Amino acid sequence: MLLCRKSFPQPLDIPHARPYCALHKTLPPLAAVSHGTRNEEYDMNQKVIDQMNLFAQSNSKFWHRFSDISADLTRRLTEVQFNMASLGLEFNNEQIKLLTNTANHKDLLSRESELASKYGSKVVELARETVDAMSEARDEVLGWLEDAAEQASATGVAANRSETETSRKSNKAA
Repeated sequence: MLLCRKSFPQPLDIPHARPYCALHKTLPPLAAVSHGTRNEEYDMNQKVIDQMNLFAQSNSKFWHRFSDISADLTRRLTEVQFNMASLGLEFNNEQIKLLTNTANHKDLLSRESELASKYGSKVVELARETVDAMSEARDEVLGWLEDAAEQASATGVAANRSETETSRKSNKAA
């Protein structure tokens, strides 16, 4: 039910086409229905526009930050992959040299074991780098999300306070 600003002519022929006015017990024409003064309507529209702008800005900042974190992680993981591929090629070259230059099978087995431990430790180090990169990215995202949640709750509290104050003012005016 709506209250209209001023009196209006006879009820319309189509009752379901417009809301019922409790003040006049009839259907108002569209122009007579008001939810407040023009200034209040403008203020409300401006608040909605401002909120949409804030949302768009925070959304833009969100995706920029997220893409920065993702790009950094991708760069680090690409470096680790490149190092792993280089290590694999180096290991294959060393193994070929070992097979072609060693005549004794006992000597071959001992050198193979040295080669495996040497390159195995390098692979473990690259795996640690991968885990470190992923952990740092996770920690950065979690910290960033916690900050965003704190800002959102602070903004929400401020918005709720301003809405409460606005409703109190409008209740006093009525």
